[in-house]
Amino acid sequence: MDRKWTVRLGQVFKNQYAQKFTSVFKDEDEINSWVETWSALDCDLDSMKAALKQLPVQFPDWPPTLGQFQALLQNKPKLLLPGPPLERAQPSAEQAAALERVATAKLNPRMPWWTVDKVKNQEQVDFIVMQARHFGAGSDAAQFLRKCQDAGVINGMELA
Repeated sequence: MDRKWTVRLGQVFKNQYAQKFTSVFKDEDEINSWVETWSALDCDLDSMKAALKQLPVQFPDWPPTLGQFQALLQNKPKLLLPGPPLERAQPSAEQAAALERVATAKLNPRMPWWTVDKVKNQEQVDFIVMQARHFGAGSDAAQFLRKCQDAGVINGMELA
């Protein structure tokens, strides 16, 4: 890699990683050593661009090591050629019937998960009352409390 590229890469790392990158260097000699070491990387412009695009994805928090960056350089994107055009075929009679059943299926009303006959103790009554008060008069919880009172399971706020 060209020395100018390495210096520019150092600036990119400094901008992207701030203190996490700059705190590694104690003095000018360490910066020069880093530039010399990283200048030995073998890469071309396309692989450098691809590696820089991957930095935020592959290394969002900390700068890569020399080996990690070298691996990014070697993983430059491959040219993908378009595949053959897709053929759109009509569904078979069986597939069409299945699609029609799914499209016109009537949703079954949901079964209640809690029924009046399941209220057995005062803790359950307290919970039902608390839910009815919390969610309000028009809520499912309030309607269930009224059902329990109408069925004689709950008297006032107590288990019957």
